[in-house]
Amino acid sequence: MAKADISVNVGEHLLNYRVSAIIKKKNKVLVHHSIGSEHFTLPGGRVKEGESSIEALQREIKEEMDLETEYIRPVSFIENFFIMKGKEYHELLMTHELKFKNEKIYAKDRYEPAEPEKKGKLEFLWIDIENIDNLNFVPEAMKKVLKENKHFEHIVNNDMPAIEEKLKLYIENEVFPQYKLNGKSHGLEHIKGVINRAMEIAKKYHVNYNILYTAAAYHDIGDHIDREHHEIVSAQMMYADKKLDEFFDENEKRIIKEAIEDHRASSGREPRSIYGKILTSADKNIDIDDFFERSIAYGLEHYKELNKRQQIERAYEHAVEKFGINGYATITQYVENKAYDNYLKELRDLIQNREEFDKKASEIYDKLTR
Repeated sequence: MAKADISVNVGEHLLNYRVSAIIKKKNKVLVHHSIGSEHFTLPGGRVKEGESSIEALQREIKEEMDLETEYIRPVSFIENFFIMKGKEYHELLMTHELKFKNEKIYAKDRYEPAEPEKKGKLEFLWIDIENIDNLNFVPEAMKKVLKENKHFEHIVNNDMPAIEEKLKLYIENEVFPQYKLNGKSHGLEHIKGVINRAMEIAKKYHVNYNILYTAAAYHDIGDHIDREHHEIVSAQMMYADKKLDEFFDENEKRIIKEAIEDHRASSGREPRSIYGKILTSADKNIDIDDFFERSIAYGLEHYKELNKRQQIERAYEHAVEKFGINGYATITQYVENKAYDNYLKELRDLIQNREEFDKKASEIYDKLTR
């Protein structure tokens, strides 16, 4: 029986136990890079149950590069907090220094992955440690470890956006419970996903995280009152909330209001601020299963008279209208969102393959109607 990765959902976080390797060639270090991505990281992966961090790391290098390594020493332990693809991560990252057993391996400048399905998508290459500050290296704290690398270090790396604690508590305790009145497709799970995606996108921009968090938290709150105009109702509900006057001035509340009003991709209107643009992008799915669940759930909530076949047909028509070649959600990209670009390609492939689309929709329909 295959051993499971130590990666579990704990509350709202995904708890990951990972390992990474520092493998040096003079003043260079080996890095892992997904082709087309701007991010670089050290090679490694998740630890499996019953496995030591050293065993896990040597196994990962063997699987990914088909190369044997020797252990040298422990380097660092990083407690890492971040958002990726709309999910909050609490990651424990143990890093060790290794070396290749075969000295001839060092002659190469770069290496293809050993796994056939990753060829052309992933590469391993040497980079100068002194130039590492010029790279988008993940996690950021690893730059310090690589440049100093004199003794074992314990680091807490928190890349979570700073949001005022009193504001966050108010929204969690007083605003979030109101989403119980909405259906599943616009419920609290969706809202939290939008918040996390917005925070992730916002890293590239100079924004006030309190404003963005509040706009995302309120953006669908009026859905149960008037679905067709929910962005207007939601904006009005936010603006009428006098408690928010403790956190924002009149101009800031106006920015939040406009961002909520502008967030619907179907409006075809360009948002008036960076907050509206980020919210519009964050409100888009980046998970295929989530698209099917929300689409089928919406049909079951609002078109109860339709049978299974008709619900699947409605979901398909919605996918084509929104995500097809001329779909309204494909022409409203106002900020960079590579996760959405990848999602869009995958969904369009499904739209072109009706048999696979219907199969997936049928599985989700059965799951939601059990």
